[in-house]
Amino acid sequence: MAWLDLTQDATGCSLVDTGRMNEIVQDMSHPATQYPSLISFVGNHNRMLALRSLFPHNNVLRRSSAGAIRLHLSITTAHNEYPIWFAESRLQDLPAVGECSKALWKDDVHRYSIDGTRFPTDLRGSLLTRLVFPWMHVVCFFVDGLAELERTKSLLEATQSRIQAGASSAPVRMRVILVLTRSTAVYEIDPVEVLRAVRGIADPDQVSLSVVDLRGRHQLSGPALFAPLQCQVLDELQLSRTERLQRGLLFSAVHQAFLWHRSL
Repeated sequence: MAWLDLTQDATGCSLVDTGRMNEIVQDMSHPATQYPSLISFVGNHNRMLALRSLFPHNNVLRRSSAGAIRLHLSITTAHNEYPIWFAESRLQDLPAVGECSKALWKDDVHRYSIDGTRFPTDLRGSLLTRLVFPWMHVVCFFVDGLAELERTKSLLEATQSRIQAGASSAPVRMRVILVLTRSTAVYEIDPVEVLRAVRGIADPDQVSLSVVDLRGRHQLSGPALFAPLQCQVLDELQLSRTERLQRGLLFSAVHQAFLWHRSL
């Protein structure tokens, strides 16, 4: 379901918040005492194949092109104390800035005029680096080839290492999973070394980097192919929950939505 989008009209560009996060909170059984883990899947089409295996009860392919960034509640964890919210978007060639689709015109849709100083050049990338990644416990990048690796590097370099809500902010550690899937992908340099050169990743207090290499598993079926990724995701989410709980940064669903909306 569409969460964030960009539109353009005679007055300029606008950020669209569809109200999707509020919808998810309302769909939960006891959101004031449920503490969601947030994870983002960014990359090529392999991310959709992975999501279909990791979250088989969510129809992630339905209207998968709506909006620039989409947000889902994992159906199987919806009533757990620690439900999973997962966002997904493309790494390259995000939808062009255009007129808002009619599906987005709902009562809870909010539009914000874009300040050129806040989103200076890469509007679509800024959605990820300023409004999505800082709030995510884990981010999975699906990378196949040099162009996608360079795009991933630039996004990580631009990502803020603090969550900002109004005048308040707090440092957070984002846990990054690099997912390699295509055995024929060509890299001039080891992709892990490329990302480890990013300033934030060089500091383990800011970013934790792990790699799931699936390039030798391409002949396996979906669930078997992505089994190592599923294990890594669950491990990283558990580590993040423990870390954030100790630091007082694990928020209830209600609190999470409130704080995120203050960052707009």
